[in-house]
Amino acid sequence: MGTGVHRACNFALMVIVARLLGKVGFGELGIVQSTIGAIGAFAGLGLSSTSLRYIAEFKDKDPEKSGRIIALLYTVSFAAGFLAMVICFSSASWLASGILHKPQLISALHIGSLLFMSSLVGGLQGGILIGFQDFRGLASVTILQTLLSFPVTVGLSLWAGLNGFVAALVVTSLLGLTICVPVIFRNLRGHRIKLQWREAWREHRTLYVFSLPAFLAGISHGPVMWIASTLLVRSPGGCAQMGLLNAALQFNMFVTMIATLFAQVATSLLSETYGESKDACRYARAFNLNLRLNWTWSIMVAFTVIIFSHAISAAYGVGFHLIGRILPLTIAFATANIGFSLCGQFFVSSDRMWLHLLVVSLWGLTFIGVFYFILLPLGAKGCAIALLIAYFIAVVLQLLMINNFLGRGILDGIIINCGLVAILSLAAIGLSFGKSVGIWQAMSAVGALLTFGKFAVSDVRVAFPSLRWHAVWQERGSFLRAYCKNLDQ
Repeated sequence: MGTGVHRACNFALMVIVARLLGKVGFGELGIVQSTIGAIGAFAGLGLSSTSLRYIAEFKDKDPEKSGRIIALLYTVSFAAGFLAMVICFSSASWLASGILHKPQLISALHIGSLLFMSSLVGGLQGGILIGFQDFRGLASVTILQTLLSFPVTVGLSLWAGLNGFVAALVVTSLLGLTICVPVIFRNLRGHRIKLQWREAWREHRTLYVFSLPAFLAGISHGPVMWIASTLLVRSPGGCAQMGLLNAALQFNMFVTMIATLFAQVATSLLSETYGESKDACRYARAFNLNLRLNWTWSIMVAFTVIIFSHAISAAYGVGFHLIGRILPLTIAFATANIGFSLCGQFFVSSDRMWLHLLVVSLWGLTFIGVFYFILLPLGAKGCAIALLIAYFIAVVLQLLMINNFLGRGILDGIIINCGLVAILSLAAIGLSFGKSVGIWQAMSAVGALLTFGKFAVSDVRVAFPSLRWHAVWQERGSFLRAYCKNLDQ
């Protein structure tokens, strides 16, 4: 619920902001967000993933250890956030003028530097709530923050344009941080956990066993996206191309929303299952179900979206009429990205973060190499295709690794998904470059029907053997609980 409200409101908000700023202004916003995200990746240190992983395992088994870990992560996040804020503020002029060749972005980067401390601590708090499996509390925080952010963002964007939007990000991040504090302390009391600040350093091993590789994987992603954005912006007509790409990316929420919602539940449960039992069969079944259900659903939605891509892109107005040619590609790589993220849950929940770092690094090298040396002249389309290629290769590599650890049965139903993503990618390229739009739309419609058939006949039946479709609507309120129960069995 919270994720759905947040994604829907954020999509509507970005459409409004795109109309207010225009194509070039929206492109400038995209590069500012990418720059802040790149520096934030260095400051994040993988703390959110660390809190989720260890709190899920130790919240009941060892409350004292949980209290030390939480205290340690809070301390590190405040320190890292402050350091990132100073670095971004002091280097804003150099970044905007010397690297991006956009001196008009200096003030936006100065304002955005204030975002680091609140966003890093807020991300840590979100990981803590997921580790506690307090999804109701997290949803309440997310909904309230989203509802408050809407008038703040629109008002400040109308008043000060790009700088106003960045300032609104700072304000809403602080609001979310404040709202989340009482929810965190309620969970601490419920699990009888006390924050042990003086004993926190005893858990420093957590930082280099898990946080360090998670951090390195994070900095492999954020800076890679920033490098690609910088290459795009510095090319002829780059800001306009960045604006089109940034606008097209907003539609990815239709593909990722449901998968993100269930992924939050699944990561916590997989970590708990791995920590409690070390039962490979039970863990493998839970992982396979999560991957099959979420990825197949995302592929089905993706086929549907690209069929109507040219029509729904009209939401941004006349200045963004070329989005219809870019949108199918961004939807395709978002689908591959979902598979990449779901496979990544294996490495997070089983303490194999160094392998995850290896995969993310290979993804980054593939993406930048393909984009810079081959597809840069295609602008936003080239960036989206390079992302699609890199994510697809990374997913295949992850599946081979996971198959080696968990056995052949782990790929049941997954190979078909890879084939469906390949069909989706072909249709997306056809819609973006081809003239016979109807043929590619028909291919997408067939793909959507095939994916729905697989989801209904195979995936859901495996997950819920006793399910009867006529009773789904009547039992809609218990679906999430049933999903969690099947993962945990």
